[in-house]
Amino acid sequence: MKTQQIEIAEAWTNDYLDLYNFAGQLGDLEWQNEILSNLKVAKIEIQKEVYAKKREDLWQKFDFINQELLALYQEIHQTNLENEVEKLQNKVWELKLQRILISKEIYS
Repeated sequence: MKTQQIEIAEAWTNDYLDLYNFAGQLGDLEWQNEILSNLKVAKIEIQKEVYAKKREDLWQKFDFINQELLALYQEIHQTNLENEVEKLQNKVWELKLQRILISKEIYS
C-alpha cells in the first residue's frame, strides 16, 4: 500500500510541477499561483486519489469473487457427487466471507 501511495504522490506532484513550469513558459503568473496553491494542499488531494484507487481495487476484487461464486454455483448444479458438492459449498462459504470483509472495507 505504501509504494502505491508513494507512486500516486510522485505522479500527482510531477504533473503539477510540469503544469507550473508550463505556466511559467507562458508567462501566466495567475495560473502559476493557482498551481502553487494546489501544491500546498497536495497531501489532501493525494489522499483522495489513494482512497479512490483503493476503492477501485476493492471493487475489482469484489467483482472477481462474484464471478468465482457464479462458476462454483454452476459446478454445484452440474455435479451429482455428494462429497464434491460439499467441497464446492465450502469454497462458496469461504468466498462469501471474503466478500463480506471486502464490503466492510469498501464502506468503512
